[in-house]
Amino acid sequence: NEIFRTGFVDTVGEFRDCVFQEFKFSNDQNYLLLFYEKKIRFLSYDSAGNFGFVESAPSVPLEVTTEYTLEQCRELQFTQNFDVMVITHSDHRPKDLVRTSANSFTFENHPLPFNPFGNSPGKQPRSCLFYKSRLYFANTPDKTTTVWASEAGDFNNFDKSGTPTDISPLQFTVADISQPIEWLFGGDNSLIAGSADGIVAINGGEIGAAITAESIEADLTSGDGSNGTIPFKKDGLIFYVGKNSR
Repeated sequence: NEIFRTGFVDTVGEFRDCVFQEFKFSNDQNYLLLFYEKKIRFLSYDSAGNFGFVESAPSVPLEVTTEYTLEQCRELQFTQNFDVMVITHSDHRPKDLVRTSANSFTFENHPLPFNPFGNSPGKQPRSCLFYKSRLYFANTPDKTTTVWASEAGDFNNFDKSGTPTDISPLQFTVADISQPIEWLFGGDNSLIAGSADGIVAINGGEIGAAITAESIEADLTSGDGSNGTIPFKKDGLIFYVGKNSR
């Protein structure tokens, strides 16, 4: 997982065996997160343009304690909305990593007043995505092809009780696949779910239509199946790794 470039190895030092994840806060302040055994450290540039570990006090590197083993760190999935990054792993409740200042972060359970997953380890969602005013989760060990979405505009509300409206929380199972959802990705016109069975486009019944509790369509596309590598977008196209790692 190490990134090799001039001076970088000396900066990372003993934390070479780790997982990197970018935290994009603003054009002026971004971070490179180092996830390792039960900890996160933070790399960034200071006001003088020097690259190094963020400090919580002079000569004290900022460090946040987590629940993740190094092996679990390699299985994490991430989604970010402004200063909040949601992190998922099937063995742990969804977490919020929150930037509270330039050199301060908190790490805690994502608030779920109505928790559709319960609190048991091993029954939590693998995937997460902020997409069009909702927070989506997908793939718990007992519901591997199911997707959950928050109320539109309220990322903490997953309570489906009451009369459904266009902004209500929702839950649905993708019927066209039997293999687990590996990732969620925000397309320009549809929510995209990747599985070894294929690529699923999810929308409100037609391309570009909003997903609501009463209007959900999940169609298996002609795209080849995927593995667990998170896709990226370039020039309006989504690139992903196939189920055979090609």
